[in-house]
Amino acid sequence: MKIAYRWLLRYLPLGQKGWPSTLNAEEIARILTSVGLEVEQLSSFSSIPGGLEGLVVGEVEAVWKHPQADKLQLTRVHIGNGQSLQIVCGAPNVAVGQKVVVALPGTTLHPVEGEPFQLKKTKIRGEQSEGMLCAADEIGLGTDHSGILVLDPSAEPGAPLTRYIEVFHDQVFEIGLTPNRMDAMSHLGVARDLCAYINHHYQFRGALQWPDTAAFPETGLDPSPIRIQIEDPDACLRYAGLLIEHVQIGPSPAWLQAALTSIGVKPINNVVDITNFVLHECGQPLHAFNADAIAGHEVRIRKARSGEHLLTLDGKDRVLHPEDLMICDAREPMCIAGVLGGTHSGIQDDTRHIFLESAVFHPRFIRQTSLRLGLRTEAALRFEKGVDITRVPYALKRAALLIQELAGGQIRYQPVDVYPTPQNQPEVRLRKTYLTALSGKTYPDKQVEPLLQDLGFGLVSSNDQEWVWQVPPFKHDVRQAADLVEEIMRIDGLDQIPIPAQITITPAHHALHVRENLRDSLSSFLVAQGFREIYTNSISRSQLYTVYPETQVVHLLNHLNAALDVLRPSMLENGLECVAYNQHHRNEPIAFFEFGKTYHPDGEKGYREREFLAIWLAGNLHPIWWAEPETPPKAYGWFFMKGVAENLLQLSGIHRFQFRPASGHPRLKPLMEIIAPEKPVGMLGAVDAETCAALDLQPPVYYVALEWEKLVEARTQHQITYQEIIPYPVVRRDISFLIDKQTPYARIEEILQNSQAPYLKAWNLMDVFESEKLDPGKKSCTISLFFQHPDRTLTDEDVEQSLQRIVQHLGNQLQIILRK
Repeated sequence: MKIAYRWLLRYLPLGQKGWPSTLNAEEIARILTSVGLEVEQLSSFSSIPGGLEGLVVGEVEAVWKHPQADKLQLTRVHIGNGQSLQIVCGAPNVAVGQKVVVALPGTTLHPVEGEPFQLKKTKIRGEQSEGMLCAADEIGLGTDHSGILVLDPSAEPGAPLTRYIEVFHDQVFEIGLTPNRMDAMSHLGVARDLCAYINHHYQFRGALQWPDTAAFPETGLDPSPIRIQIEDPDACLRYAGLLIEHVQIGPSPAWLQAALTSIGVKPINNVVDITNFVLHECGQPLHAFNADAIAGHEVRIRKARSGEHLLTLDGKDRVLHPEDLMICDAREPMCIAGVLGGTHSGIQDDTRHIFLESAVFHPRFIRQTSLRLGLRTEAALRFEKGVDITRVPYALKRAALLIQELAGGQIRYQPVDVYPTPQNQPEVRLRKTYLTALSGKTYPDKQVEPLLQDLGFGLVSSNDQEWVWQVPPFKHDVRQAADLVEEIMRIDGLDQIPIPAQITITPAHHALHVRENLRDSLSSFLVAQGFREIYTNSISRSQLYTVYPETQVVHLLNHLNAALDVLRPSMLENGLECVAYNQHHRNEPIAFFEFGKTYHPDGEKGYREREFLAIWLAGNLHPIWWAEPETPPKAYGWFFMKGVAENLLQLSGIHRFQFRPASGHPRLKPLMEIIAPEKPVGMLGAVDAETCAALDLQPPVYYVALEWEKLVEARTQHQITYQEIIPYPVVRRDISFLIDKQTPYARIEEILQNSQAPYLKAWNLMDVFESEKLDPGKKSCTISLFFQHPDRTLTDEDVEQSLQRIVQHLGNQLQIILRK
């Protein structure tokens, strides 16, 4: 949100009741940030880019033809103080005696089109040029490039151009507004916090300066010829309107255009600009209708009917939904309430009578229509968060007086204000001991009461124990005592909370729940292996999941962003976007993990969530090293990822598991299913080439997804056992054998596990060898076997008996052939 500095100063009691006569922008930025309105940027603004700096008035003394160019002329221009310059000019309208705009060498010009550039003294076709005679478009004053800009004959040579052309300068605060602070979505709202802060910290009693509407005629007005009928009072909470006659549509005055432009609002015409000005001044959206286009002199606020449509101001013919709240005349819709107006009732250059609307609509109806149509207008943003319903008449009168002043409008008729169910403001009870306990500071009554009153709260009652405060209608986020404490603390300053020299506490230890304990263990392991945890959004883009059946994807009905429209059915894609981003920025190697949920339709049950631990790997495990420059970088591989998955399973208490080849995933090829011991607990795969190309990934990229609930279940059932370290030596034996190429290593491990060979402690695959010299369809495997006895040193005979049993089992079940 943008707030203009000079615009903001209008509403502060500067120079009154001890207040300073002015406040600099840097001090205001500091104060706003301290009260929760974080100023993310403070920038300068000029109504004309560059502010016409360096441009002066010149008088053309002589003009003659350029000797080396047919379309160029040489001029001698007087710029004051007896100084004249020779300037080459190509404009056809240059003539002796003209007062012109001169850009001196060193001046930076800001043309309407193109980038700014600095003017230098130069030679053009061999003739010296000591400046430039400027056209309107070359200095940001318009689009005319037919010739140089000719000034009034009374202009004084050598005077700065800013003496004759007014330039508005300002500074603009870019505020990162949090969603709960709708009360600060205006200049007066920001000024309220600023005023409260200065009153509290400097002991002033200045009041917020609301623009005066006393000039609005309260008597002697005729009844309005336009009737207002609210057909849906649940959706339209209040609606006020005023007929204003004999307006003259035209450009707004320069000050109004500059104010709007400074905060990024494009000026349109005086009436529309006034409604935008009042919106950003006090936070109340307004809309102006062409009164002559209101059929039947009747305004109806109702829901859209089936088949109705409206051509909106953005030029789109929009089909309306039965839940859309509409502003209609006696025949047809004129405006989508609180969102966008229609063209046929909009303000045109020939409009002479306008009907000015000031209303409050229920946030839910505005939000759902705005999201469905993808229209995030300034009015919709305020209505969907809630506006001050008591300010509806004020904003109407404020805008009417400005239209009377700037557009010649005549106020002849009474305003019509329909308020079906007046709202009562809630009251909040705040105990003084609660304020002290929650804030950590003792606040005297003489500080609390004026502070909250400056923020708009009304004191209902007070005694030694508590206050009762009435919440103002613009504070929709204040509903309980803790909210009042927050208001006091943010104005007083969180840095004002005293920190004691000593803090006495009784340490307490609470064992982590199994779920949290396991998450901590697995996270610590992954971080120690070089992984980094990421957090991605559960709400994602449907374009990422077109490879999945529609029955597996949960679509959002009211998504906040047109691109974020589904709940992710898989963890894979969001992480791949992070991988691609980091690859593009050369942040390698890439090793990410995330604990997250996926979402799926579930028939009659509606929807179900599944939680996963997901891991992504890409890039080089070992980059180029100076000590071994000839060794190429080693990339993360399939077996590294498999080892990580195995370690995670073992840390979770799963010690018996298998990796089985699988298929069917639309993005992972090859794919392994992880079975432990009989049920699937996850998957391991490599992202296929098609997906890598679509997401601009550099392969290979590996992915593991482990089902979190099954890991937690295993950890819950796992019993840790302890035993003494065996002091007797381990005996190793290596065996090599031929086996069918199609036999997976997991099958060998399964047989070794079930062999019940005495003293067998562990095993390890050392080598796999394939060659044309071997039997067709065979491969050679070498496995190291490790034997150990808990009570004594093993003899060769012990080891040999156990080894023969293992060979026998492998031979019987896998038909291995021992190699000598």
